Amino acid sequence: MTKLNEKMTEKSKKLYALYVKAFSEPRMKKYLDCSFENFELAITRYQLNIALSAILFRELSKFEIILRNRIHEFYLNQFNDSNWYLNFTHEKDKRRVDDFSLGFWVSLFAPVQFRKGRQRLHGIYIKRPNGIAPKKIYQELLYILRLRNRIAHHESICFNSKKEFDLMNVNQFEEIIFRHSLWLGLEPTTLFYSVPKQG
Repeated sequence: MTKLNEKMTEKSKKLYALYVKAFSEPRMKKYLDCSFENFELAITRYQLNIALSAILFRELSKFEIILRNRIHEFYLNQFNDSNWYLNFTHEKDKRRVDDFSLGFWVSLFAPVQFRKGRQRLHGIYIKRPNGIAPKKIYQELLYILRLRNRIAHHESICFNSKKEFDLMNVNQFEEIIFRHSLWLGLEPTTLFYSVPKQG
């Protein structure tokens, strides 16, 4: 190893130590383990995880609003009651529609809640292909919810089951968001990926 490489390694090691002090050793160690003990690569991958989490959270925020509005409109018409959600919570629930979390909206596709809603909620997916069952919709919404919870709790989203650094979760999330937006009759490229022009 040249003196330049030694100097760079020492600098990266010191920077890694600062990250450990700030974010904890267990959190950083998994990035170091999957980076062949390369301090610089571990830091780069940690920063990439943060950046990707921020991007996905923005996309998720939009999708959550879309899903909430579609479900609200559907059940508002079906039950002819602005407090339709009391059919799925309890009579003393004081929350408004905007107060419910993504977990609530996803739960409406769960078997018990789906039956309470007369088994028609998948009708909001007006452009879904023939043969797409409510169960598949529910499973994919659960995937979105679980990844959302990992992001919200500042957990890593860039590891596979073998604890290897992998973007499979990110790619699958993007595919599901894109697919569900199409099935809802929307244009995901415009809604999620276009950048507004300034001025």
